[in-house]
Order: sequence, then structure tokens, then C-alpha cells
Amino acid sequence: KANINKALENFTLARDNDTKNPRYFMLLGDALVAADKIGEAQTNYTFASEKDKENPEILMKIARTYLKSGINDVAQKILEEIVAKFPNYSPAYKDLYEIYFSNRLYTKGTPLLSKYVELVGTDIDARARLVRFLTYNAKDYERAVKEALTVLQQDPARGEMYRWLAWAYYEKGAAMTNKDEAKTIFQESLNSSKLFFEKEPARKKYTSDYEYYAKAAARLEEMDVAAANYMKVMEMDSTRTEVYDLIGKMYYNAKNYQKAVEAYTIKIQKVEPTNQDYFYIGNAHMVMKNYALADSAYRKVNELNPTYAAGWYTRARINTALDTSDKKSMAKPFYEKFLELTEPTLAQADQRVKTNVIAAYAYLGEYFALMVDPADYPKALSYFEKIAVLDPANA
Repeated sequence: KANINKALENFTLARDNDTKNPRYFMLLGDALVAADKIGEAQTNYTFASEKDKENPEILMKIARTYLKSGINDVAQKILEEIVAKFPNYSPAYKDLYEIYFSNRLYTKGTPLLSKYVELVGTDIDARARLVRFLTYNAKDYERAVKEALTVLQQDPARGEMYRWLAWAYYEKGAAMTNKDEAKTIFQESLNSSKLFFEKEPARKKYTSDYEYYAKAAARLEEMDVAAANYMKVMEMDSTRTEVYDLIGKMYYNAKNYQKAVEAYTIKIQKVEPTNQDYFYIGNAHMVMKNYALADSAYRKVNELNPTYAAGWYTRARINTALDTSDKKSMAKPFYEKFLELTEPTLAQADQRVKTNVIAAYAYLGEYFALMVDPADYPKALSYFEKIAVLDPANA
């Protein structure tokens, strides 16, 4: 039955009739706050605090008057003093972490929120908020999972917890070295994503919701599920063009080369192509024995990165497969370019490069050996002599 004027009248009488009782000063301060007389309220709270120095509630009310006045730095200082002096007084933690979060001081605010939840286990909203900060800011995924499951135990309708479980479970799994254990955690992440979308159809979705759904599905080799969710990320944020790479690489690693080609083909139609795009397209076509398409892709690799020696070597291999002529000469210019780039530093090259160099020497040596003109035999001999130097055991 709110009647602030009557309350002010009676609390003033109470205070004036017993000026030694700090409670009457505090209650009058509350009424003054309700009447929006913040300065007078602050005065009465201060008197109350002087009479009862061990009462954190009064200090808390003083801090809140500063918050109401927009003087947050003073409020913060008072709240920090309360927390230091009265470590089990939970309301101070709540107001203080709110100030920290409003100033984006998440590393300072999250431990306070954690302590508040510890002190007030019944505040489910605070615990739910803690889950978010443990996941998003503190990156304490182990505890985030524990707290989220506690929230769901207390209130199964809190479907948003599955958003944070999907995130926290995935990051936990990604940090594991045991693949079987990680797979179990990725399954928990995927299940959580499914439950989040199922239980919270009306809640606003963010790119991270689809991204964690996709990443967990990819880890579990549910490629089409992953691709569909990655594309949702792209629909929501057209700048996230790396999604095409994620889809293409995912299918490529899973040896689904046709879908890898499709993903990279879409990418090069949408954004400026890179050397890597054509690299994967070319390799995928090679595996599928689409040599003409592979050659077309590697032509782009050579154009975009002309000093990439392996690109010329691969182009040579592709052309060896394409060549149906008697002279077998299609790969010749590509092997020669490969050698031009590798021979100057061959002494420092690793064994893989040396093996490829030997293959190039063998091709060119055979090419010149099979020529009709005997004048070419010395060229052939020189290549085989080079093989003998690099690999003396080569029969």
C-alpha cells in the first residue's frame, strides 16, 4: 500500500524519537530513495553507517545511491571495500560484478559472479549468467559444463543452457589428445546443439550457434550436417567467406572429393580465388582421374604462384597421365620448370624433394633417350648420371 509521503512522515518521527537506532536512519533513507531524494537518503544512510559500522547492508545502500546518481567509480570503491571486509555478504558481489561487466572487465567480474553463485545457490538467473561468462569470457569449459548441467537440473526449461554446453563441450573435446574420449565429448556437443535448436526455436540465433553445430558434426564425420550449418553462418554473415574453405577442406579430408570440388567451385565464384583453392580442386580431380580438369586447376596454381615448385611437379604428373602421344612429351616443360626452381638449392632439399627431382630426371632422360636424333643422347645420359649421384643404389 505504497504511500511514500506517509512513510517519510512516520520514519522521520521514528528517527527523531530514537536517534541512537541506526535502523530508523536506514529505513528513512529507503523511503527517501523511493521519493527520489537521493542526496537526503545518502545523508541518512551515512548516519546509520556511523552508528553501525559492522552492517554491510547500510554500506550497500550508500553504494546504490551513488549508482543511482551515475557516480559509478565511487560506488565501485565502496562495493570493493564491502567485499573485502564482509566476504560472505552476497548482494555486494552482485552489484560489483554488474559494474565490472558494464565496463567490460570480464576477468574481474567473472570470479565475483562465481562467488555470488556459490553464496546464493538459489539464484538460478545468476547461475545461468555464470555459465555464459565461464564459456564466453573465462573459457573455463570444465566448470561451464558443470554449472550448465546444474541449471538444467534445477530448471529443465532453461534451453539456452544447451547453447553454452554445445560450445563448452566442443572446446573441451578439441583440447583432448585421446581421440576416442574426444569423440565422446564431440557427440555431447552435437547433441547439445540439436537440443538447443529443438528447445529454443524462437530464440535469436548467432553465427556461433551454427558454427559449433557444424564443427562438432564435422568431427563426427556428419559432413552434410556440418556443411548445412556452415552455410547458415555464411547466410548470416556474408564476410565469413572462410566457411567455403572449411566445407571444402572438410570434404577433402574425408576423401569426398566431388563435394570438395563443389565447395571450392562455389567459393571461387563468390570471392577472389586463391592459389590454395585451385590446389585442392586440382588434387581432388587428380584423385578422381579427371586429368583435364586437374590440369586446368593447376594451370591457375602455376599462374598465381609461379615459384611454387611443387605446383609445376604436380602439373607434370597430370600431363604424364594426359599424354597419349608416342613421344610422351607433354610433361616435359613442367618438369623442366620444376628443376629450374629446385636444382639451385638441391643440396639443402629434403628427401621428398630429391625423390621428385629423381622422377623429373628419369622422365627427361627417357624422353631424350627415345628421340630419333643421336645428338640428344648426351642430354639423356646427363639426366641419368644426375640420378646416379642422388641415388647410387638406383638399379
